[in-house]
Amino acid sequence: MSNYPSTQFREAQSASDAKLITNQVEYHPYLSLKTLRATAAELGSSITAWSPLAQGQIADDPVIGEIARAHGKTPGQVTLRWLIQQDVIAIPRTTKPQRAAENFDIWEFSLSAEEMERVHALARPDGRLGDWIDRDFVWDQD
Repeated sequence: MSNYPSTQFREAQSASDAKLITNQVEYHPYLSLKTLRATAAELGSSITAWSPLAQGQIADDPVIGEIARAHGKTPGQVTLRWLIQQDVIAIPRTTKPQRAAENFDIWEFSLSAEEMERVHALARPDGRLGDWIDRDFVWDQD
């Protein structure tokens, strides 16, 4: 399913005999999905992040850039690694073969707990880029 906040996620699972495998939602460093990730874990489901690189905004983020330099990686690689370390599935969009290869080159490093927290701290109330989607839903506040 796609773009279900916690309340609707729970309702959908209770209405289905089949296990809901994933909830595809906007997720990137400028959004906190703490509640939704906890709901997915409770239901035995996963989160799939669309727009995981915040439509390219992470490329100029000073915090992500600093972490990237420390690991010899790009901001995109750090952001994808941040997602993977949360057990979130990431589906970054690209038309460039070299960028696709770069996106897969995230397995030989990991972020420290402090680096993970620094990226989490970038979340903000106005961080949703796809606010035009699902206007009827009441999104989780964190």
